[in-house]
Amino acid sequence: MAALERLFQEAYRPVDQRKRVGSYILGRILGQGRSSYVRKAVDTRNEQQVAIKAIAKMAGRKGRQLERQCLQEVKTLLDLRHENIVTLREVVETDHFLYVVMELIQGRTLRSLLKDKFFLSESEARSVVQRVTGAVHYLHSKDIVHRDLKPENVMLSDPNGQVKVIDLGLSGSMAGGELGGQCGSPVYMAPELLRGQPHGPPVDMWSLGVVLHELVTGHVPFCPERGRRSSRNYSVAAVYSTIVKTACRDVSQGLCLSSNGAAFLRELLRLEANQRMTSPQAITHDWLTS
Repeated sequence: MAALERLFQEAYRPVDQRKRVGSYILGRILGQGRSSYVRKAVDTRNEQQVAIKAIAKMAGRKGRQLERQCLQEVKTLLDLRHENIVTLREVVETDHFLYVVMELIQGRTLRSLLKDKFFLSESEARSVVQRVTGAVHYLHSKDIVHRDLKPENVMLSDPNGQVKVIDLGLSGSMAGGELGGQCGSPVYMAPELLRGQPHGPPVDMWSLGVVLHELVTGHVPFCPERGRRSSRNYSVAAVYSTIVKTACRDVSQGLCLSSNGAAFLRELLRLEANQRMTSPQAITHDWLTS
């Protein structure tokens, strides 16, 4: 642990001496997590600005798991080209870090926007959801399930208002059949994912429904503490229990949504995965096309 802390102390030092990673000169920190950080950087080959996500390598099983997660994100992103999904450029590996070089998105996360505005109008929410749905449909057409859709993983770029889905570190490929295990943030996880059952694209559609609900109300629909804005620290068991207790409730009731918007939300938040709206159905739904 001490060794990892030393690594991060070094990583977070101001880059006064124009520290380089491969062909890139590192700049200021844009964000950080427990075992990774993102810096702004410049590609010396063409002077283009990029974002570089640095993931610290750690020994042991947890370290290997983190590396696999990073490499999954890299492998997934390398083959993706969609206007609403962040574009990966390349990967640079050193003894202590994996550096994932991505396009630099100038803007803010959807979570940051919600902190300022609390909730969006239906037309604003539809504009965001339309683009996220397009990204999800593209992923599903490539047999990829994101598995971690939430406001933190949607970027709104300035000044053109572009929407980008980011962070595919928990994504999975359906090439070998259904996926297993649990991953993601509990309040955005579908019932089958909360139960740890085999799952596929329907989990993204559920998460999309949760995000839509949060966009128009300021809170998630199945939060153990109803109406609370913070939604990150609840257990899987607590969230699943809340879903079961409220299974018969019409989640669209009382919301500031048109009849088409309410129908769209209900179709996304169906308890049974095989009854949930699919991404091909979603992109042609009246609410998104009218």
